[in-house]
Amino acid sequence: MSNISALQSALSGLLAQRQRLDVIGNNVANATTPGYSRQRADLVSGGAGAVPGLFSGGLLTGDGVDVAGISRYRDQFLETRSLGERAASAELSLESRYFGRIELVHTEPSDSGLAASLDTLWSSFDELANNPGEIPQRTAALEQAEATVDQFRFMDDQIRSLRDTAVGEASALVAQVNDLAAEVATLNDSLRPLLLSGSAPNDLLDQRDLALGKLADLVGARVQPRDDGTVDVYVGGSTLVQSGRTVELQSNTVVDAGLADVGVQRLVLQWKNGGEVTPTGGEAAGLLDMANSTIPDAIRDLDGIATALVTSVNALHSGGQDLDGATGWNFFEPTGTTAATLAISTDVSGQPRRVSIASAGGGQLDASVGQQIAALRDATGGANDQYAELVGGLGVQVGSAISRATAQQSVLQRIDEARLAARSVNIDEEMIDLVAAQRAYEASARVINAVDEMLDILVNRLGLVGR
Repeated sequence: MSNISALQSALSGLLAQRQRLDVIGNNVANATTPGYSRQRADLVSGGAGAVPGLFSGGLLTGDGVDVAGISRYRDQFLETRSLGERAASAELSLESRYFGRIELVHTEPSDSGLAASLDTLWSSFDELANNPGEIPQRTAALEQAEATVDQFRFMDDQIRSLRDTAVGEASALVAQVNDLAAEVATLNDSLRPLLLSGSAPNDLLDQRDLALGKLADLVGARVQPRDDGTVDVYVGGSTLVQSGRTVELQSNTVVDAGLADVGVQRLVLQWKNGGEVTPTGGEAAGLLDMANSTIPDAIRDLDGIATALVTSVNALHSGGQDLDGATGWNFFEPTGTTAATLAISTDVSGQPRRVSIASAGGGQLDASVGQQIAALRDATGGANDQYAELVGGLGVQVGSAISRATAQQSVLQRIDEARLAARSVNIDEEMIDLVAAQRAYEASARVINAVDEMLDILVNRLGLVGR
């Protein structure tokens, strides 16, 4: 009977090594598959078998080898840490990208930016002050002022378009989040009975983890495992996925008095069944910050420069005298004190004779007011001064955003390297395991051959002497 036992052990070896080879082959095939975790066949001894009697003797050799399960190699601590770092990295990367776009609106230093346009405006008043009685120079000053107005409006439109882009991205992001949440819930439903029955649905688990990673990128999702193998997903402390059930998100804009000065509404994320969501990370948190804080501040900064330009020029121009001796004309519309509403005053638009560069009673050849307007180029707190401060501050913000995003990306990269080292397929290791499994399979086959020969002798040739 010991030969029969050896035959059973060898057969179990063949079956176990064949399954081990199947697992190795699957690993090699998925070496470059995103989200795939390498797997291993867990081999355990078959044990010594049942003892036939309380006082039985004899040696117990075991019943071969069994495959206890298919393990998925992962470091759960690193996987959880990676979700948090991915959320932070996605938020900072988006903010860095939007700061860069705001910086591109200002295009400084350049020959076509607002600084150059303002400089040309002051130079046109310089030229007019040198030729106070000439109509062409007055016309040139008005035309340059119109060009400066257009520059302000263009920049304001670009910044507002950038905010519209953020609102549109938020809408697309919400659609992605809802799709991923539905995918996680479906996978939860598929995984629950398999896990409770003791199966190892590793590929489905990999798919779920891949979806959870994308949710972390988008909304800073936090994951909480359940006892039945499913997971709950939380966004901003509220439930997005609960086992097989989801709550859909939507993006919306609501009236906010704090944004009324720039004429926009607040971007919010809401549950479809009510209640506002405040993501703690991911691209969603970055979009909300850009749309509700950073971009409105950029609009306010540009409006502040427009206000300084209007008030400073009008204060001097309205007290000056035109070619016909009249005073009290505004150069810019006094109500247009934002970049979007800035305009040449109807007092002087198309009427170059009303450009007032002489002091009251100074005569047609006086240019003292024109010289004062030109001197606004260097005025402390004036339009040029404020714009230089804006550009300098923006450069610092952009540099800081890039530095923070780069630093966070480095942290995430180190964690991902450690995480992938634990879970990714190493072709060299798989080839070593492949050879080992092949040799073990061959050895089990040799054992079966040896037992077969022994049984042949026992059955067919034993006891033939004397017959």
